[in-house]
Amino acid sequence: NLLSLGLLVVVAGVLVPIYYWIWGTISIDNSFFVEFVRWALDYFNIVVGSIVAILCGAIMPVLSITLLLFIPHELIHGITWMIVAKCKWSDIKFGVMWKKFCTPYCHCKISMTVSQYRLALLMPFFVLGVLPTLLSLVVGSSLLLFYGILGIVGAMGDIMMAWLLRKESSIAKIYDHLSAAAFFLFDTDEDFKAIKEEISNLH
Repeated sequence: NLLSLGLLVVVAGVLVPIYYWIWGTISIDNSFFVEFVRWALDYFNIVVGSIVAILCGAIMPVLSITLLLFIPHELIHGITWMIVAKCKWSDIKFGVMWKKFCTPYCHCKISMTVSQYRLALLMPFFVLGVLPTLLSLVVGSSLLLFYGILGIVGAMGDIMMAWLLRKESSIAKIYDHLSAAAFFLFDTDEDFKAIKEEISNLH
């Protein structure tokens, strides 16, 4: 997560100039928030209006990013696993690692091949990062560009894990770690059983 914060500057520093070079301007429509604050100041006294404005400024971006980025990101992981690894919805677990920078996660309870795991890792990067970024350059939407940058940066942990698997056989067996950005590689059913017992002892 700390690495992603640094990469946010790098990714934005590359994509924003490209977008500006193509379209000549960058603007994000914030009229809704402006009108909401104006309404609050008109119909409440200045103290109440200020409190509402501050809360909206602090809560709305977090809520918006959670609904539009974090939740879809994890859902894409789970749906991709269901498609490529033939697992059930009950085999997918969603949660938040509160002690690790409040990191949301998606965990698959069954094992799969490295190629299936790697595809599920990278799917949010392409769907929420690359696709909106390319669309922003085509249609000239600053909002799509902003969303695409967040989608790319938000997938850095997944990209790191996929990079760690670059030398592994695509048909090797892998099991996702339940409580960390990690995985287990194994060869036999006995190994897999031992891995699950080790994880169960930790929780």
